Amino acid sequence: MAVIGLCSWSDGKGWSRLVDIVDPDDRTHRLLLDESLFNGSLAALLRPLGGSGVQIATGAAGAEARGRLVDLLCAWRPQEKFVRVSRTGWVDDDFDTFAPADGTVIGRKKAFLDRETGIIGEMTQVSGSLGDWQEM
Repeated sequence: MAVIGLCSWSDGKGWSRLVDIVDPDDRTHRLLLDESLFNGSLAALLRPLGGSGVQIATGAAGAEARGRLVDLLCAWRPQEKFVRVSRTGWVDDDFDTFAPADGTVIGRKKAFLDRETGIIGEMTQVSGSLGDWQEM
């Protein structure tokens, strides 16, 4: 698990931590942990981690492990910044970064396509380049 960056909408709201998790099948999942989760219950913060494959011991050892994991996540504040986008297309009005449906990013900024807004990434295919789009 690694907190790889901080993420917000282009208007500076909706701050989250972008976390990479490797599940027991060795697949990497990237998810957002909204900052609001850090001010709520322990269970609410840990729920999305468990859904992505994080396994924590049970009983007294598990309680201590959960507490340490939360402490780690609270302290882990990387310098890397990402723009959070809810749809494919240009990330903002600068028109220098494009977010295709497959979750990749073309351009200058780092961005994260928040797939919780729908299944568009599963319904479309990506073609072309940033230059092609700029020429349109």
